[in-house]
Amino acid sequence: MSKILTVSLNTAVDRVIELETLNIGGVSEAANQSEVAAGKGINVSRALAAGLIGSTALCFCGVKDKELFLGLESEFIRAVVFPVAGSTRSNITIVESQHRRATHLKTKGYSVNVNDIAAMTAAIGNEVRNSDIVAVAGSLPAGFSNNDLRDLLGATARSSARLFLDLAAENYEAGLGFRPFAIKPNLEELSTIAGKTLKDVADIVAAARELATKGADTVLVTLGADGAIIVAENGTMALQAFIPETHRPSHDDAVGSGDAFVAGFIAAVAGNEPLGDCIINACAYGAANQATAVPGQLDQHDVRRYRSRVQVTRIFA
Repeated sequence: MSKILTVSLNTAVDRVIELETLNIGGVSEAANQSEVAAGKGINVSRALAAGLIGSTALCFCGVKDKELFLGLESEFIRAVVFPVAGSTRSNITIVESQHRRATHLKTKGYSVNVNDIAAMTAAIGNEVRNSDIVAVAGSLPAGFSNNDLRDLLGATARSSARLFLDLAAENYEAGLGFRPFAIKPNLEELSTIAGKTLKDVADIVAAARELATKGADTVLVTLGADGAIIVAENGTMALQAFIPETHRPSHDDAVGSGDAFVAGFIAAVAGNEPLGDCIINACAYGAANQATAVPGQLDQHDVRRYRSRVQVTRIFA
């Protein structure tokens, strides 16, 4: 099995508060609450671990949250944590059972300095020597520029590891020059990169093909509940993957499903599965994620159930 490294530069602490209903302006009593280390790369590692696939999770975190992030260590996750001055940003989710809705609050987090960046870049240079797949996922923290990202990705380029990028729209330009084997913008990010609203499948395929010409072998465009559009083989192949509406998850909160999608794709790639099966596995992981309160803590029974429901069709556009 391939050795996988995930990189999270802008981590978060996910705090979930569950209650019957939120009394705006008043007092509400929570039924349950939880706090977990998170971030897009960490969520990928957690979803891989749910499938009994090991990875190394390399990340920054605020210094006071060091122990929480070291707590990621498990049979299938090796945690390499770089604490920095300041607080880790918070993603606070308030789940109301009576209304079946979730409200999300986000706070800002730490800023990194040149020493933090140098330490992380050096660590990646060391870790990639023993890695077959490197997934760099998420936004950049304050203090971390696109030039810093290029330096960091340059450390991966000095190995034979395959590079997967799931970045914010403004950061893809810095990464495409390193010829990642796959990238995963969502529809909003792809629209931002294209500089226009993408109105239909033909527009999405055209914008994805443009990214492919700039260096990405495979472009995976996630569409939320509508699945994904994939452009591969130097832009010559376009596929659409989806779960029919009547067979989709009934849950309303899809936080972390894009990260689970990435994990499903990487898991299948690591298992040397053909592209079509990689896409099916990615969609199944993304759907299964909606059944859990903690991003990435998937039930493999759900994954298998959704794998059988995913449909993949060829796009001629």
